[in-house]
Amino acid sequence: MAKKMKISKTQMKFEVIEKLASLGINTEEQLEKLTPKELLGVESLSFKEIELIGQLQECVNENLLFSFLTADISVITEEPKPEKPNKKKKADSEVTTDG
Repeated sequence: MAKKMKISKTQMKFEVIEKLASLGINTEEQLEKLTPKELLGVESLSFKEIELIGQLQECVNENLLFSFLTADISVITEEPKPEKPNKKKKADSEVTTDG
């Protein structure tokens, strides 16, 4: 039995968009007209994908497509560590003269 690889939610969203395109859904108007009953009739769609299509329909309706695609992405940034005060060292090239 083949083991399914776990995919990220963002990757799943892109796969749903690809499935919609393969079904001939390629405009916002066509997407908005899809009903849950129609989606349940498509054998290649899982319930999770139908749920994502519903979220996509809401986001398209509100002009928030980018928000849909990035909703579950978290960016981890490291906060800069505070710099330790440096003790000034006498430069090796410094020349002192008496006079």
